Amino acid sequence: MKNYKFIIMLSVLLAVMGVGTASAQNNWISGQIGLLGAGVGYERVLTPSISVGGEVYYNSLFFFWNSFAVEANAKFYPFKGVFYAKLGLGFGTITGTEDVDAGGYTYSWVYSTSGFLVDPGIGWKIDVGSPGGFFIEPKIGIPIVLGKKDYSTSGFTYAGNGEFKVGVNFVVAFGMGYAF
Repeated sequence: MKNYKFIIMLSVLLAVMGVGTASAQNNWISGQIGLLGAGVGYERVLTPSISVGGEVYYNSLFFFWNSFAVEANAKFYPFKGVFYAKLGLGFGTITGTEDVDAGGYTYSWVYSTSGFLVDPGIGWKIDVGSPGGFFIEPKIGIPIVLGKKDYSTSGFTYAGNGEFKVGVNFVVAFGMGYAF
């Protein structure tokens, strides 16, 4: 029984580390889909551990929290395999709803925060078939937008428009692409 536990633990470790690398080619193009969103990306491999690229995406989480991002990013593959950590910087917008007290009443307002984007995340770039061709890429990100918060609702204006806000969202996406 102990041997099976060791084999399972070793298999999980190797899967996370990504033995069987996804860096046989230098250029990667991809598309991604989320719960209710889509995006495109490009990645240039610099070393087996580091790549740089760009990404544009829109993601909606249950229609209430939406993210839009245009970013340049760097990915670090700590085990020189399929697992990576990402940091993206660029422009982003996050929208959502918030209860606001105005004029003695509580309203559910739609707000939008736009500004500087910091987008940390993790993912797995997994070759399908031989290395360096078609790949799949499940990923998770937490876009953080530092910027101006604007409220919008039909005919009303809220005095908090334009105040500084830190907007945070959660993005789960599944990408597919091709290396060349």
